[in-house]
Amino acid sequence: AAANLALVDRIFTRIGAGDYLSQGKSTFLVEMEETALICQLATKNSLVILDEVGRGTSTFDGLAIAQAVIEYLYQQVQARCLFATHYHELTRLAAQYPGIVNYYAQSHTTAQGLVLLHQIVPGVAQSSFGIEVAKLAQLPNAVIMRAQTILAELEQRRESGSAVAPIKSSCASFRTPAAALQLAETNVTSTSGAATQIIPARQLALLAQLEKLDYEQLSPRQAFDLLWQFKPE
Repeated sequence: AAANLALVDRIFTRIGAGDYLSQGKSTFLVEMEETALICQLATKNSLVILDEVGRGTSTFDGLAIAQAVIEYLYQQVQARCLFATHYHELTRLAAQYPGIVNYYAQSHTTAQGLVLLHQIVPGVAQSSFGIEVAKLAQLPNAVIMRAQTILAELEQRRESGSAVAPIKSSCASFRTPAAALQLAETNVTSTSGAATQIIPARQLALLAQLEKLDYEQLSPRQAFDLLWQFKPE
């Protein structure tokens, strides 16, 4: 990769951070100290590169700090700046300030997963693809599926204007149909008049899991994984 840049007096970067435990400093404190130094020393002839400012604290705290830093660099310092963030809300600043432009890293979602195209193009990413990255890191499939369920409910709450709160957990969240079968001590019977129908415990567990599925949010890969879970042993 290459870029043509005008002359700059300094290049400031804040990319990644670590704990300074010997000095009693957390990762977030180190990040804030580095960001503060940039705000104090950068000029309108500087190039500033900031990555994920505000991610080490609560969502609203971090978002507020990130937006305030952007506005300060834009209005007061007037430096040229590359600001990478997962805070989707910050993309709205492009509509308020003529000097702010949105770009994103292009990708393509396939049945096999996320494909990174290594291209930076104008516009706004549709999502952060955090769960897809978690898949690439090979988190357990049960964790991925649970995260997808939680994400779908959080997004539904946000669209409906409901308050964002922790998703109600269940001791059966990570139980596979096989685990549910082991927990069942007896079969369940359904009685209608004089006739009695016996429902095997395994079938009952599978039906319960199917009832909880959100088919609108189910990807081909997730459906394939479910088929393997439902396969008779």
